[in-house]
Amino acid sequence: MTPDHWPPGTAKLIPKGWDIILQHHYTPTGKPGPDRTRIGLRFATAPVTHRVTTMSMMNVRLRIPPGEPNYRAEGRGFIPAGADILSFFPHMHLRGKAFEYRAIHPDGTRETLLRVDPYRFHWQLAYRLAAPLRLPAGTRIECSAWYDNSPNNPFNPDPAATVQWGEQSWDEMMAGFFDLRYDARLTLEELFRQKGPDTPK
Repeated sequence: MTPDHWPPGTAKLIPKGWDIILQHHYTPTGKPGPDRTRIGLRFATAPVTHRVTTMSMMNVRLRIPPGEPNYRAEGRGFIPAGADILSFFPHMHLRGKAFEYRAIHPDGTRETLLRVDPYRFHWQLAYRLAAPLRLPAGTRIECSAWYDNSPNNPFNPDPAATVQWGEQSWDEMMAGFFDLRYDARLTLEELFRQKGPDTPK
C-alpha cells in the first residue's frame, strides 16, 4: 500500500498498550516462502486537533448465483456528527465489476461521492481526495457493489459456483472503506453518540 500522509495536527490514535494486528490472506502453494511484511509509522510531533479513523460498510450476506452477470449488493452507514471524508478504498475480489459511494444529505439530496467502473481486483487503489469533503451531521452513506459471476468475466475462477463471503480470492467480499476525520476532543464512541440538529431521533 502507498502510505497515508496527513497535515500537521491530524493523526490516528493508537492508545498505549494496544496491539497492531495485520491480517494477511495467504493462499497455500505447498512450499515454504518468505514473508517480508514491514510497517512504518510516523508519530505526530505537533498537538493533534483532528483524529482519523477508518470506517467501513460491509455486506457479509453475499450469495451470487451461478452465471449472474450483474449481481448487486448494498451497504449503509450513518454519521451522527459532522466529519470530513479524506479517502475511499473499495474492496471486492475477482468477480467485482463496479463500486459506488453515495451521500444522502440531511435535506434529502443525494450525491455520488465515488464511482469505480470498471473495478479490477488486481489494481485496487485508495482514492484520496484533493481536499477534505465535509459531511454535515445526519448524513447517510450508501455503498453499492456489482459483481460479474458469468463466463464473460475473464477473471472468474468458476462461473458455475454460488459465491458467498470469504477470505480467499475465489470467494467474494463487499467492503466500502473510508477515512473519516473529526474533532480530536471526541472519542470514536462520542462521535457516534453526537446528535446534530438534523440527526434522526
